[in-house]
Amino acid sequence: MSLRSRILLGLLLLVLLYGTTVVAVQQLILRPGFQDLERATTSRNLSRAVHAIEKDVETLESFCHDWAAWDDTYQFLKDGNSEFVAENLVLETFANGNFDVAWFVALDGRVVFGGAHEPAGEHALIGMPDFPSDRMSLDDPLLASHDIEQPVSGLLATSQGPMIASCWPVTTSLQDESSDGWLLMGKFLDSTHVSALIDQTRVTFVIRDAGGVLPPAERGALARLSAGESEVQVPASDELMHAFTTLPDILGRPAFLLRIDWPREITQHGAGVLRFALVSLLAAAALTLAAVAFMLQRTVIRPLTDLTAHAVRVGRSDDLSARVGSTRSDELGVLSREFDSMVAKLASSREQLVDAARLGGRAEVATAVLHNVGNVLNSVNTSAAELERSLASGALADLERLEPSLLAHADDLARWIEQDARGRHLPAFLLALAQKGREEHAALLAESRHLAEGLGHVSALVRGQEEHAGAVAPLERVSLARQVDCALKLSEDGAPGPPIEIRREFEDVPDVLVPRHRLLEVLVNLLRNARQSLRAAPVEARRLVVRVARAAGGVRVEVADNGLGIAKEHLVRIFQQHFTTKSDGHGIGLHVAANAAREMGGTLAASSDGPGTGATFVLQLPAAPAGRET
Repeated sequence: MSLRSRILLGLLLLVLLYGTTVVAVQQLILRPGFQDLERATTSRNLSRAVHAIEKDVETLESFCHDWAAWDDTYQFLKDGNSEFVAENLVLETFANGNFDVAWFVALDGRVVFGGAHEPAGEHALIGMPDFPSDRMSLDDPLLASHDIEQPVSGLLATSQGPMIASCWPVTTSLQDESSDGWLLMGKFLDSTHVSALIDQTRVTFVIRDAGGVLPPAERGALARLSAGESEVQVPASDELMHAFTTLPDILGRPAFLLRIDWPREITQHGAGVLRFALVSLLAAAALTLAAVAFMLQRTVIRPLTDLTAHAVRVGRSDDLSARVGSTRSDELGVLSREFDSMVAKLASSREQLVDAARLGGRAEVATAVLHNVGNVLNSVNTSAAELERSLASGALADLERLEPSLLAHADDLARWIEQDARGRHLPAFLLALAQKGREEHAALLAESRHLAEGLGHVSALVRGQEEHAGAVAPLERVSLARQVDCALKLSEDGAPGPPIEIRREFEDVPDVLVPRHRLLEVLVNLLRNARQSLRAAPVEARRLVVRVARAAGGVRVEVADNGLGIAKEHLVRIFQQHFTTKSDGHGIGLHVAANAAREMGGTLAASSDGPGTGATFVLQLPAAPAGRET
């Protein structure tokens, strides 16, 4: 992906992130804030509607109190005179007054007067089955108060619908007489009255009988209110909110359901504001994105593209004389000029680097050769020491001890052999000495061969440096088992330490066609490393297993030990040059061995389960073609 695409993608993601954040803030903070404000406003308006009804109750209560504390009313309850009815309880009184129902009840429950008029229209007289026309029960809640200062007021559910009622004990205007009965007044909460309250409060509401048939939404709200909630708000639509509460009757029971209908102007207005804010912010972000992209293209991306193209041309053509030649005064101009300066310095130092590389390569080859020569010289020194020990303590030393006895009996050697007890042992001693001499001769011959092979391998390693000068090492058909035996001998360095059990598990495998000394070089490195690991490992039975077996397409040699093992993180670097875990190591042997394995057309791999579990190295080589000779 180009730099321009990355920058544009980054800016686009930034705008999307910004837009997402704005939407999240709107949905999680701002919109709930508008909704809370709407709920609070709806709750206040619900309280206004309740307060308007309570105010109507107080108004009727005050009006009824005026009539109950009137001397004429007190006298009417005593004598029931018709003049009071003719003057005060006519149609005009109900029509012009603030009540629809009037009931005068004596102390014994007898109804002195009772009348109800329809609240609208002609105000005709109507029947009121909710109140008896002859006698009311003294247990009626409306007649519960005998205190002239304490009325019974509130809402009643009647056959004509909800009604505001107030009942006062009747007394004189001076209140110096005890109550002589009750005056009950009522006002129907009909549509006309409710409309007047709506105009007064500017809150649309309806009052339902809680015991009547209600729509599903109102039944659900009533259930929640009955469960203990003081009010319930339910969105009826995106434009309208319903809020519910209950109104108690004169006994304090939730007898009526009050519902207000309040327009959701706050949330609609808030949603519009939020939409405008989001659109305007996104439009501003898009314009900013376009402006930033244009400026980046002009001031950053295009100059960087030119500089990159110049760098690519220099890299492909290897022409260190080309220059950008920028005259800009900003940071990109400084970068271009520094790039030209760097290319100039690179051109001037290339020859020095090439010379240093040649010297470094020679030093690396010499180091590898010395490392491998050192491995073999340890074995050569061991063989030379063994030859010296054998020559110093062999059969020749026994002959030297026999020389004084032979010189002393040179004149009577036959008699001494026949008669002397020590002389009679001479023939057997000579036979044993001859046998020992033959064995020592064979051992010395084997050591001399190993010494010769070691010296020959040293010479081959030294000559191998010619390979780096252009010479090619000759291929030889060799026996893998014989080379392993030779490497086992050459890997012995005579270092003191606990004994190591060596197991040879050789299968009958085909010969390999390889540079013999390169193969020997790899095997000596692997075996010498295994011996060093076993000597340093804290194990009782040190074991080195060398396997020669067939493999797919060739043969393989496995060198397995139960020594120190290799950590997992080191396995991937074990063949890297100069990587070593030994305090006195150089990290050359395994690197050279891996390179040699590849040169011979094979592979070298290592495996270990971790520290303390030993390690296994596997050298795999192709088998020699049938019938090919060197």
